[in-house]
Amino acid sequence: MDIDSSDVFKMIFKSLDDGKGQEIICLEVSNLSSMIEVMIFVTGRSQRHIYSMAVKAGEELKHSLTLNTSVEGDKFSDWILLDAGDVVVNLMTEESRKFYSIEKLWLETGKKNIINIDEI
Repeated sequence: MDIDSSDVFKMIFKSLDDGKGQEIICLEVSNLSSMIEVMIFVTGRSQRHIYSMAVKAGEELKHSLTLNTSVEGDKFSDWILLDAGDVVVNLMTEESRKFYSIEKLWLETGKKNIINIDEI
């Protein structure tokens, strides 16, 4: 079964939003990377919070879309990476997100690649 990355992206966004993720930013990066279509950034309240959001999103993808994901990091990490194939999620504590500012590396000039979730 071929899984549409927009279905994956929408399911992850909903899971992060339901999980009380903060400052969710979704970027279309297919023109910047040959391996990733969407990069998502989200802030959590604590290390355990970001870990639980990552695990929950991964479980929902496996259950609903039979998509296996990979979670890099553990419940004591300040930065968790959820690899869902064409969609990669960076879950970070507020301190780590400010320190690394990684979304700036993926953000195109003029913020042209920000995905407006209301338009999907």
